Amino acid sequence: QMCIRDSIEWYSSDYVGISTRRDKFDAFLTKLAVEKGCELIDNSKVVDVIVKKDKVVCKLSDDRLIEGILIIGADGVNSIVAKKTGIRTRWNASELGLCLETTYYIDKKTLEKIVNPEIFELYFINIPLGYGWVFPKKSSLSLGIGGALTHVRNPKNILMNFCLKISKLKKINLKISQYHAHLIPAGGFPRRYVSDRVILAGDAAGFVDPLTGEGIYYAMKSGLIAAETCVNAIENNETSKTFLEYHYSKICEKTFGKDLKIALDLTYKIHNHLNFFFKVL
Repeated sequence: QMCIRDSIEWYSSDYVGISTRRDKFDAFLTKLAVEKGCELIDNSKVVDVIVKKDKVVCKLSDDRLIEGILIIGADGVNSIVAKKTGIRTRWNASELGLCLETTYYIDKKTLEKIVNPEIFELYFINIPLGYGWVFPKKSSLSLGIGGALTHVRNPKNILMNFCLKISKLKKINLKISQYHAHLIPAGGFPRRYVSDRVILAGDAAGFVDPLTGEGIYYAMKSGLIAAETCVNAIENNETSKTFLEYHYSKICEKTFGKDLKIALDLTYKIHNHLNFFFKVL
């Protein structure tokens, strides 16, 4: 049974976030990169990365080789770059979250009857160290659940039960046939982000808010810092781990590292004292 004992509505005069489809967002960023001179190589994944004394070599699945002075590993939670360069062979399970998400398509008129299009809805119900969400978009709802990997049992059942509860609450018939699952590396833990000629950014580095699971901001911010670091490294002909730690790792820690550590601490405090958390809100 779903019993919402406490609920809070919070409005801000500033933007809190913008909801969009990930495929459109990724295509938009790709278009910007290509317009700036990047070469897009599609349908061919990186299978190996070899760091040599004077360069980095990437081997693609079609056996092509790409060489560069440095490499930025922005290849997500299962980063090939991190594994092949020895920065990180595997994540600790306690540092990972698991999210399941589905999309419910609906016409705009009906959408506005069941949700406020200006509000992101969060539900702290029976999801250990996590929450459920309903995010309105132009002609769909994004629904999902996420929590600590070590605490979430039968995630598919949790998602289905959550959607059933939302169906009853909103008086709609949510029929879920497809969903996507994602591993989320929680930020705030001490980690390595660089080695000689190698920089990790975004999810590959573990730059994700452990409280909300939000990672796009940190991916874009760390990507920008990584690009600036590469320019600096090339201009100074210096690509050592020590140089990259000083100009990348330390800048990331200074820019948002403390925020991620605070968020990690808050995550455990909030979920261990949910009633107090709602009273504070």
